[in-house]
Amino acid sequence: MIKLAFMVDKNYILGSSTKEGNELRFKLLPKDILPQIALWGKGDHYVAGRKSLQFYKDNVYDNDTKLYIITRDKDLDVSKYSKNIVVETSVQKLIDKYKDSKEILTVIGGKQIFIAFLDACKELAVIMSDELVLGDIKFDEWDTEDLTLVKETRFEGGVTKIYRK
Repeated sequence: MIKLAFMVDKNYILGSSTKEGNELRFKLLPKDILPQIALWGKGDHYVAGRKSLQFYKDNVYDNDTKLYIITRDKDLDVSKYSKNIVVETSVQKLIDKYKDSKEILTVIGGKQIFIAFLDACKELAVIMSDELVLGDIKFDEWDTEDLTLVKETRFEGGVTKIYRK
């Protein structure tokens, strides 16, 4: 199964286009949002774009867990990071592998990667901050029209909504 897990504010701001902007953004998030991200962002494997590698490169994964980095650069060297990081040049290859799998591939960013997997996902975990959070990347391409809200959890500073197809 493919799942998108992301955090936006009430204006659908997903992040910042600079490393410094994202670092400041995370400092300003409601304190109870990070446990929500950890809880609802879980998966058997993960996929992110090359630009997101800077945020996930030091994560420690279980032996069988993979972090796929989507890039056009077949020669991207990730050997200095976790042995669980794998370079992948084909979104379609991952969609074919996980679309009907019992294993969960969690899409964790950035915006273009979310868009690439949006039609193939069976679940969206949307963590929404009640507060406006700095950033310049808006992600409002997702639509819940064909989805069913299966769980909604309020926490101090926001709400988590789980949608399924």
